[in-house]
Amino acid sequence: MTWAQAAAWVWGHDGGKELPADINAGQRIEAAAAELGFDVQHEPDEQLLIIFRPDEETHSFYGKDHMAGGLRFLRSELAYVAAMHPDTLDDWSDTGLKALCLLAGEKL
Repeated sequence: MTWAQAAAWVWGHDGGKELPADINAGQRIEAAAAELGFDVQHEPDEQLLIIFRPDEETHSFYGKDHMAGGLRFLRSELAYVAAMHPDTLDDWSDTGLKALCLLAGEKL
């Protein structure tokens, strides 16, 4: 699937069901980040989420909405790469793509 197709799939599946019982918000962010080549460090007690590519870039999100901020960034990254390289093929996982979708009633 190309980057443009992956982005279209994610946007087309926004508003789906709630998170499955076997996955929490942290695991969702980890799956979404891994899908786009990022690593994650999460400090729930400090309301801190760090999404990074080693030796390249680091993005930090703080406060009560740190998870939403991280998801917003990852969806923006998907949109950016899809716009810059729409026809580039890549491997996609079902879990990672679903993690990037907005859940029912979720707003960023």
